[in-house]
Amino acid sequence: MAINDIYFARFFFDTNENRASFGVHYREKALFDDSPFGAEALAKALDLVFGGTVIRDLIASDVGFAGIRVDKLWDEAEPPTRIDIFPPLGTRPAPSLPSDNAMNFGLNQGTLGAKSNGLCQIPGISEDDSDVGVLRDTLDAQRLAFNQALLADVPEVSPGTGIWEPGVLSRKILNLSPPAEDWLGAFGRLQSINSLPIIGTRRPRKSRVGAANIV
Repeated sequence: MAINDIYFARFFFDTNENRASFGVHYREKALFDDSPFGAEALAKALDLVFGGTVIRDLIASDVGFAGIRVDKLWDEAEPPTRIDIFPPLGTRPAPSLPSDNAMNFGLNQGTLGAKSNGLCQIPGISEDDSDVGVLRDTLDAQRLAFNQALLADVPEVSPGTGIWEPGVLSRKILNLSPPAEDWLGAFGRLQSINSLPIIGTRRPRKSRVGAANIV
């Protein structure tokens, strides 16, 4: 455990058609002290922030926010931690749109250039919250709440004193000097989120666990 360790958190969804996920990277900025592993400490902290209704209030009641998995990417290896969400089902009226429809949240950082910005896609949009390819204003408050939660530093569950900050990783920077990848230099702190009402098409994941959402 150390300041500047890098983690990757995946948020999983069970839809009527498949399982989907989005990912966010985190940098340790204050040492955790109430868990044996950083991945475990961060998973518990994310569960406290997102395991209630912040995400479930975005999705229809026939879609589940299934769980959170945290992997440590750098520095010292340690086991991943998975936490299941209960209750998992969304709070918006069913039925949901097909799972390839998604809310898009652009993840913007300010240090690596615009091409290194990330994208978070959440499936499970209620038909009641959509209108010909756009989100209705019935989701405005919920999207704002999610934006604020995702932008904020994540504190360790009390009595722990650890803190993690959200960000994105640049594959371009990671690939500059292999095998000694510059994980810290490739990390850009999340500065803002673009949450446009246009419904996007969810992109299938093709990269390995831990590499997903590195751009």
